[in-house]
Order: sequence, then structure tokens, then C-alpha cells
Amino acid sequence: MKPTPSIRHNDYEYGKQTLYDSYDLRSENEQYLTHPGRSLAGRKIQAMWLYALWPLLLHGALAVIIAAFVLAYVDGRNFNISKRRPTVRLQDGSLVPWISFAPLQSDITTILSVAISILRLVAAGWLGSLCWRCALILMEEVGIKSEQLHFLVSYGFTISPLRTVANKKPTISWLVWAILFLTIPTQFAAPVLTGSITWVAGHYPPQQLPNSIVSTFLVGMDTPVISSSDSSSFPDSVQHLREHTARVAANYDFVTWGREVRTDTLRRFLPDLGLEANSTLANITIPHFSVQSIEWVKDPKSTLGVEQLDIKGVVCPRITATSNGPPCPIFKTAISLIPDTPWSVQTLTAPRALAVSERRLMVKRVGTIDPSQASGCTFDNNETRTGWISSNTIFDNSIYLDRDACYVYAWVNYTAGASTCYNCPVLGYGTVEGNANLPMLPDYLTDISLRLMPDVVAFMGDLKFNDMGPSWEKVEEDVIGTLMRSYAASWMALTEAWGPATAHNTTYSISAPASRASVNILRVYLWLGLHSLITLSGVLFIYVQTQLGTPVIADTTLTAFYLDTGAMYEYDGDHEVPIMRRVEIEGDRLRLKTE
Repeated sequence: MKPTPSIRHNDYEYGKQTLYDSYDLRSENEQYLTHPGRSLAGRKIQAMWLYALWPLLLHGALAVIIAAFVLAYVDGRNFNISKRRPTVRLQDGSLVPWISFAPLQSDITTILSVAISILRLVAAGWLGSLCWRCALILMEEVGIKSEQLHFLVSYGFTISPLRTVANKKPTISWLVWAILFLTIPTQFAAPVLTGSITWVAGHYPPQQLPNSIVSTFLVGMDTPVISSSDSSSFPDSVQHLREHTARVAANYDFVTWGREVRTDTLRRFLPDLGLEANSTLANITIPHFSVQSIEWVKDPKSTLGVEQLDIKGVVCPRITATSNGPPCPIFKTAISLIPDTPWSVQTLTAPRALAVSERRLMVKRVGTIDPSQASGCTFDNNETRTGWISSNTIFDNSIYLDRDACYVYAWVNYTAGASTCYNCPVLGYGTVEGNANLPMLPDYLTDISLRLMPDVVAFMGDLKFNDMGPSWEKVEEDVIGTLMRSYAASWMALTEAWGPATAHNTTYSISAPASRASVNILRVYLWLGLHSLITLSGVLFIYVQTQLGTPVIADTTLTAFYLDTGAMYEYDGDHEVPIMRRVEIEGDRLRLKTE
């Protein structure tokens, strides 16, 4: 039994009579475009278009809102990790809540996932109707095979533009194909946006909380190492400094800088400082040493004096002060600034506040004498590995041969003292950092820190030889970095040894750890561009629909019921089924009848 023509909805009959019987649709469309709302049919067309296009308009608005949310709110902002109001640890070890609430990182990813899901639902609302509208356009203007209709409705796409029959415009099928093709890339756009956000470790701006006071040590004029009446202990005091304090200083150098090779910052290590990274101290004194220039001595034998060349007899006694204790650090290949005079009792009993700016001779052992070599010297393996022996920096005539060792000399212009760092940031546990351009101030530890530097460099060399120190690319960087760090390490070790008697209180601002979002802006714009293809396909659809003589189908939900498809069973018997189903209206309900 063949099916009878299916029913048509009353609204559809009304729209058909209004648009086809009473008015010329094309003229009505033109009238509506120039004078919208002038006639009843014009207002009806307007309502039909708004009903048909609202998913498209909402999709475009949501895509822009999501992109703006990611770029304007998420990018560069800190978010909490495990608690919306985290706790921070004060210097005394107590835990207090942070000053404000903030979303979690997981909240942002959840919001973004939900927003993308809503966007896909809205897009599906437009694309589902678009497939039916395009199918009806093709059936009306070009004609379409049943298998092509099945593929289009099932997958939302046609494999290629349909062949047009005679007397039909071929551009229609091409435009419909383009409309459907433009919607495909959007289906794969979600990973482009979700992968645009990289989460990195971050911190909130430091905030001062109640009871945020910390004590640091500071050596003043009333802090002598030995009393003036006990000058007999001077040799033992110097030996203790060179043997124990210098070793502690070398460890401070390692925990403060590690393998870093930066020379443009000043640092101080505070063993008892328990603040989180990115916290700040209101003010603190830090050691300051900077090198202005290095001038290599090309021919030491002819340009330097006898005392400057006598390493064992003159230079080393000025550094060691006594025959007891560690050997001369120069023999351990340590970079050493040659002092003008030996250690004195006054250095330890009555230190003066100094800010030194001078030009001083530096010496370093680089190898042992070997007449078989062209330079007369076999270089130490460590010096060859670290780049000290380089033809473009140290020339053969710069090497001085003294007894059984080879040395190089250089004039170093430097300044040494201390600086006050305001709002000094905490890099990590116990380490604060200041700018190298801070004003230099006199300090009571300047002189003794300069004298202790060669022994500190010797102990630092042991760490460097074990690959625990920095690897400098240039010899000049090695000199600058080693001198700067050995002075700072000496100053820090002396302060920790002598400073507890003079405490300095300061306030601090603490920072809470967070997760900072870093957005790849190019990927966000790429995602927005992919979604704009749906908008472009909508514009093409509007253009195609306005060129036709039929109104746009506003609601495609019941499209199949508005069509008389009885002819399909007469044409294509393969789709005929044993039981025929027909929809009829009974009152205000749709009823399915089987035959």
C-alpha cells in the first residue's frame, strides 16, 4: 500500500498562503530589506529570520566572549592551587590565611570546558538545521539523489558539489557545498583553545601581614673579633678565619648562587630566614662588590716590581699572616688580589667602616713550568677545562714563570663595601637579591672581607673542580664572578659569626604561591578564526536563501512531516518497508498510524 500525502501544519499552511498566494515573495523581500516592518508579511519574514538565525548569532557572541575571557582575564593572572584562600607561613613558622580569595586552577579549566561544551551545543543547534535547509535548497534548485540526501543529513556534508541539470544555475550547488564545508574545521577547534594555556609556577604580589617582623644580623663598630688587650690571640684568630670561616663562606657561596653565572645582581644568604620565594624585606644590608675593568699584564717580568713577582717570599705572607693554618691559596690556583700589607691587629680589634674603590693587582697560578712547551708551561687540567688558557685572551708573553709554577697577572679596578636594599625580594629559602646598581656604603667588614677572599676562593675551587660551581664562558666573567662571590661569601660568613650581638629588625611582605596562566595568543586567535568559519557559512547561507523564491524554513524540527514524500516509495522501491507508517492529527496531538 502506498502512503498518502502527509499532513501539513496549520502554521505552515498560513505561511504558504501568505507568502505564495497573496504576495510576490521577491518584491516583499526587497521591500523588507529597504523598509522592514512596513507590512505584515515583512514582519513575519523578520520573525522567521530571527528564529532561524538566533543559534548562529548566539554562537558568534559566545565565541567572542570565551576568547575575551581567556585573553583579558586568564592570561597572566595567578590562580590558587589547592585552596581558594591559601595559607602562608610567617617567619616564626605560624600559618595564617591569605588576604583574599581567588579561583583555583581547576576552576578555570572547568569553566573553560563548560563554556566550550555550551558553544558546541549552540553550534549543533545551528548546524543541524543548516543541513536540512541546505538539503531542501538542493532538492528545490538542483535535485538530489536519495543516497546523497542520506549522506548530507547523516554527516552534515556533501562529498562534492552536486551536478546541476540543464537550465539550473551551477553556482547554487557550489555555494551550498562551500556552506557545509566551512563548518567542518570547527569540529576540531576545541584542543586549539584548551592547549593554549600553559600553567607555570607563580606568586601573588607580596603583602605585609600583621606581626611580620624579622631580625637580621649586622656588624657594627662595637663588634671586634678580639679585644685590644688580648692581641696575643691574633695569630690564632687569623688561622681560625682562614681555616673555618673561609670554609663556611665557600658553602655560603654555593647555596647562594649554585651554578648560576649571573654577575649583575647582589645577594645575601640568611640561614634562619624561612620566608617563601617572592616575599620581600623592607630593608636589609647586603654585600656589594663590583668590577669596573680588567687589564691583563702582557709582560709581567718587565712591567711589575720584584715584590709583586715574588709569590712565595712576599705575596703569600701578606695573605696568610702566619706560618700555621692552610697553605697559601695562590698555590691552589685561587684568584687572589695582592694586598699592600700583611694582616694587622687593628683589622680585628678596631675595624673601620670602609667603602673601597681602587686599582689592585691580581695573580693566579695556571700551571707548572715545562721547558718542552713553547710557552714554557704545562697548564693545569682545571684551567684548560674552564677556558683560562685561550689564545685570544691569555697570550704566551703574559705568563710569568716563577720557580716551579706559571702565573698570570691583571690589574683590576673594583669597588667594595655594602648597600641597603629596600623591598629586597626573596629568591628562595634564605636568599635575598638586590640590584647591582644600588648605592655603595661604607661597611665595617669591607677590609677583612677583602683579606679573606683568597682563602674563600681556594675552597670555592674545590667545589668547582667537582662540577658543583659555575661554568664561565669567558675568562673575564670567571674573574668578575669569582671576586664578587668570594667577597660576598666572606662578608656573609663574618656577619653570621660576629653579628648576633647586633640584631637589625625589619618588616617583610609575604607572598603566597600560585599557578600563573600563560596564554598563547596566536592559538586563541586561531580558535576564534575557526569558529568564525561558521559565521561565514551563515552569511553565505543568507545570501543563497535571499536569492531563492521560497521563504527560509524557520523551524526544521518537523521538516519531514511538512513534506509529501509518497513519490519516493514509487521511485525507490529499495526503501519500501512491509509496514507503512503515517502521521495524522487528532485534536492537538500527532498520532502514528500503521498500515
